Amino acid sequence: MILNINKPFNKCEIEHIVDTGNCNYREVYIIHDKSEKQMFLTVYSIDEMPESMNHDDIKEFTLCESLANGVFPKFISKGQMKYDKKAIKWMTTEYQEMMPLRTLVNIKPLSVETSLNIIFDILVGLKEIKHNSPKSGHFNICPDTIFVTKENNGNIKTHLRGLQFVDDDTNNNIGIDTKLINNCFRAPETFPGLFYEPSMVYSLAMLLAYMAQGFYPLKIDESMNSFSCYSIKKRGDLNLTLPKALKAIVVKAMKRKISERYQTIELFGQALAKQMRNKHKDVFSCFSNETNDKNSTHKGNSKKDVAKKSPTKEETDSEEGMKEISKQSHDFQVNVPIQSIKGVGFGAVAGMTSLKQRLIRDFVDVVNNHELASEFNISAPNILFYGPPGTGKTYISMRLAEECGLETSYVKPSDLGSIYIHGSQAMIRELFDNAETQAKENGKGVLIIFDEFDAFCPVRTSEDRNNQSGEVAEFLTQLNNSNERNIFVIGTTNCLDRIDKAIIRKGRMDEVIYIGLPDVTARKEMFELELTKRPHEESIDLSHLAELTDKYSSSDISFIIQETARQSFAKSLCNANKELVKISQAMVESVISQTRPSVSPQEMRKYEQIRDEYAQCGTSQQRHVGFIA
Repeated sequence: MILNINKPFNKCEIEHIVDTGNCNYREVYIIHDKSEKQMFLTVYSIDEMPESMNHDDIKEFTLCESLANGVFPKFISKGQMKYDKKAIKWMTTEYQEMMPLRTLVNIKPLSVETSLNIIFDILVGLKEIKHNSPKSGHFNICPDTIFVTKENNGNIKTHLRGLQFVDDDTNNNIGIDTKLINNCFRAPETFPGLFYEPSMVYSLAMLLAYMAQGFYPLKIDESMNSFSCYSIKKRGDLNLTLPKALKAIVVKAMKRKISERYQTIELFGQALAKQMRNKHKDVFSCFSNETNDKNSTHKGNSKKDVAKKSPTKEETDSEEGMKEISKQSHDFQVNVPIQSIKGVGFGAVAGMTSLKQRLIRDFVDVVNNHELASEFNISAPNILFYGPPGTGKTYISMRLAEECGLETSYVKPSDLGSIYIHGSQAMIRELFDNAETQAKENGKGVLIIFDEFDAFCPVRTSEDRNNQSGEVAEFLTQLNNSNERNIFVIGTTNCLDRIDKAIIRKGRMDEVIYIGLPDVTARKEMFELELTKRPHEESIDLSHLAELTDKYSSSDISFIIQETARQSFAKSLCNANKELVKISQAMVESVISQTRPSVSPQEMRKYEQIRDEYAQCGTSQQRHVGFIA
């Protein structure tokens, strides 16, 4: 949270937070002053705001201050200050009891008349936004930015919120945080970054159908990623149960091509007025036959319709915009190969004797003797290796792939990155689908190794606004008994505490194994393996080198020998006849004396504490394997 609930704000008491906006830079609270008067407090954390937004002038605040219509928050005051060493800007608005429109619709779909009244209130509010800034639009019109109040006479009063999503219509240069826009109500052209007034018309029509039907006119839901929503909207197969006249209007307003929709909100309102006048003659009276209306009024507020040039044919034809997203469709395709990895397997691994024995028994022998393992109803486990950096977690994973002979896919976080909201979610699904197809073809299975596993499955909390909740949920689904599809997963991480706890359970990541620093025996074997690759004197005392490198990681030892080899190489070049200078005991000890362990004692204590806490939770009975920490 940006503010501290227990700490007063500007001589006011903070009651509670009411909106996080699913982001880490904007929050809304209810506060009260000394007279117990309640107010809404909107706060922006300047340092956390995206670069695309104007940090000097919060557009939401400026806009709210200038709007007079009753559907908007009533402005009280604004300012900026330092709060708990954070630079913030704030605005207070009048408090009103209200509920999200979504809550009302979830209770029961609204009548056509009520739905039209709400759309009318929104349209009038949007007209005032255009009056203040002719090229501006509200690009997140959805049930989460529309609030309602049930009045004593049974009427519903509409409140248009979400003014942080107001910006000039533009081509690929929108000044709002598009990651926070509700995908279900977005027009197709907005996914590649094209925002126009007809995009608002699309959202309004979607909202109208949603209110009156109680369900979306397209087969979409809130859990879908942006690419899935775009794909469905591109097809445009509408399911509408509205009255015939209203259905025709919604169909036109939701055309895939922008040029085939109503080009302005006024034209959309006029169409509703013309078709629905007999039943709802008062609802859209100010829009009737007034293409260039200049003096329409509502609730005593004068509005001036500003004529707005429609986008050109190139701009309005969303096919042009879709060319961009089609070119970028590879962002949803996984380009991680699944292939056999050749090598000597565990023969290249120094130390780790108990770990290698365990992996051979529980993993290698099971996948290589699948039919016999099936008789005993056992399968190879998914494994998560964790511990300090440089201890060989990724290395042992790759050698395991060589040892068992499974076709393997090695995946880094960047391999599943996407520029789209939850685009990685679709890529995770495709990765596992590809693995399942390949497993069926080879009849043995596929091993997927996820490096830096914490980046794929971070902890889902209210503090981080669940920005990757979709991706984590997808992993939960795919990991569930994945070995039944002959898909086996190995993950490596330095940060076990950053992984969502739902991932680390039996049936998903079955075994969680701590890889600590190498013990003296392992360090001796590592020196031997590294030196056998290079010219060295036979008199080198490996045991002494192992004793000198207590608390050094596997990668530290590899670096020490590589650095010593570079020095030997340089000395060999300096010889007149380029006589080979072999690595000596003195040279290795000299490099050791100049090289500190990469993992400090403080860091090791932290890792050991995490290891011990994890073991005490009873989730893993294996404290660590192979190395003595």
